[in-house]
Amino acid sequence: MNKTRVLLIFGGVSTEHEVSRCSASSIIKEIDDNQFELHIMEISKKNECYLYDLKEDKHIVIEEIKKVDNQLQKKAIEFSVDFIRRYDVVFPIIHGTEGEDGKLQGLFEVAGVPYVGANVLSSAIGMDKTFCKILFERAGIPQADYLAFTIDDDASEIVEKVESKFTYPLFIKPASQGSSVGVTKAYDRTQLEAGIELCRKVDRKILVEEFIKGRELECAVLGNYVDVEASNIGEVLLKSDFYSYEAKYVAEEKTVITSDLDEKVVLLIKEYAIKAFKAIDCYGLARVDFFLQAGNKPVLNEINTLPGFTKISMYPKLMVDYGIPYKDLISRLINLALERSRKYHFIVDFEEVR
Repeated sequence: MNKTRVLLIFGGVSTEHEVSRCSASSIIKEIDDNQFELHIMEISKKNECYLYDLKEDKHIVIEEIKKVDNQLQKKAIEFSVDFIRRYDVVFPIIHGTEGEDGKLQGLFEVAGVPYVGANVLSSAIGMDKTFCKILFERAGIPQADYLAFTIDDDASEIVEKVESKFTYPLFIKPASQGSSVGVTKAYDRTQLEAGIELCRKVDRKILVEEFIKGRELECAVLGNYVDVEASNIGEVLLKSDFYSYEAKYVAEEKTVITSDLDEKVVLLIKEYAIKAFKAIDCYGLARVDFFLQAGNKPVLNEINTLPGFTKISMYPKLMVDYGIPYKDLISRLINLALERSRKYHFIVDFEEVR
């Protein structure tokens, strides 16, 4: 039986480069070698592309791939449409900008090669918290109140508008960053101004949200455009003030599968997670994050269309708990990519549709 040739792409130029390396390591470890012929490509922090030789022992690759300065055998390549067409399917695991925001997905579309995850539009929308807010509101999903700005807006006017609408504390977020990069919590005007300035360094859009007090919950979603499944609920047990980048990947705050939630609450969170997935026309996978307020009221925080696959990441952990082993999850995601390519292959020649 011929194996499916899978190109795993990791790294990238975003602030989540190191997270992507860890995700790649986990996928390399768990992918079914009997079904798939794995090829690995890195996009460096300098936007250079390297194809790995993979002659080393797999256990060595799994550990070394996490290191930016690893000594694995690799060669510089030109990342092009022709190069992508050598493979049957692409598995992009580049988190954040330049990987999760639709840009890579556009190249895969031009190449006509199937790929894991959301399409160009869904990836772009999922990465932009302001557009997500609009679509989630239209879908009737409860979420935190917010104000949206850009770096072209006057900082003093931003502060005035925020303070006239919200009370402290509140959150300041770059609209198009993942893994809580650039997110700050402000308890006063000085911290608000500092948060705005930090956002200006990493994004054009700035989102200011009301503070929602409650438990931080997460739900994993898997499926195509029609049949979508939602996992049981995970919880982030915070020691720090909020789930920042450092809390996720440096301090490694504890994440657990919850068992004390009322069944009605679990079903409602699952319903909202699937609604959010469909609201942005997502495909393949997503992790949807919530706050659970007093009175068992779930409030949507955000959706992540390419969640982490590291050893501590909630998405694979939730799917394993749901009954889908890590190895099977990877296989299902690849097969969903192939299925989409087969099912949604449309006529583009004008003469053929007359």
